[in-house]
Amino acid sequence: MRRHWSQDKYIEAYWFAADAHRGQTVPGTELPYIIHRPLVSMEVISALDWNPDGDEDLAVQCALLHDCGS
Repeated sequence: MRRHWSQDKYIEAYWFAADAHRGQTVPGTELPYIIHRPLVSMEVISALDWNPDGDEDLAVQCALLHDCGS
């Protein structure tokens, strides 16, 4: 399996997102909002196979952090 993105950077971004969304739930459910993160990042990781020239670490980090801003 081809992987050019950093697992360490993925984990770091995931923990940051988990902290940023602490206590939030998926709208209309009782599920923790953090479950949304790996679903989005898996879509991006899958898309990386189609665009090998992009910055893979940046793409994965953006997927994990896409709405962590204030």
